[in-house]
Amino acid sequence: MTSETATVASIRIQDVVWRADLTVNGQPYPMHYKFPDRYRGRRLGARALFTADGLTERQYTEMVAAHELGHAVLWLAAGLHVTGIAISGTGRGAGHTRARRTGIADEALWLLLGAVAGEVAQGRWLREVGLWTEDRAVLVEATAVSDRQAVLRTAVPAPRFGTVAGAGGLGQDYVHLQSRADQELERLWLQLTRALPHLIQQQVLTSRELADHLGLPLNAPSDADR
Repeated sequence: MTSETATVASIRIQDVVWRADLTVNGQPYPMHYKFPDRYRGRRLGARALFTADGLTERQYTEMVAAHELGHAVLWLAAGLHVTGIAISGTGRGAGHTRARRTGIADEALWLLLGAVAGEVAQGRWLREVGLWTEDRAVLVEATAVSDRQAVLRTAVPAPRFGTVAGAGGLGQDYVHLQSRADQELERLWLQLTRALPHLIQQQVLTSRELADHLGLPLNAPSDADR
């Protein structure tokens, strides 16, 4: 992500409920689903949470790879540069993907959508392989803290979770970004799934390898972002 700001058009959000029953660093952390009581107060990393909920180590690694490829495929398809992609086969199983500016139109918005797309791709992967449950869906949300914080720091005005407790109305809501990212992933999903086994096997892909496996152009970063 960069420090560049973006504006997302306001839309009317209806029938979207953000729950506010979890706090992160002392602040309310809105989510669509109720956080499982059995995990409250337990100091567990993302890998431990998902494996405690029944995912195998292999399934967890595939899910992390789908998350990182969600970022990457949307950024590359939009015309941004992606420096590479990495997942860890051991430990917490965290991944890393970073975009750089190339000077495309609506660049700041595409940076935001790509940041949101990791969480969205993770949930979509669970559905596609028949592993989605409401508890796992909320774990996807709960472990997307860093991506959400990056979006909230970057967007102007910052997206709000505007319908907590069911209060509707006008406003830019985080679900708008999620919905837009999901639409973009719909058309790119086949490319993502083709790249998935390569990332799982190699754990690290260069920018060229990533672009080749996704079947997308390798966009050069702008001089200002090299």
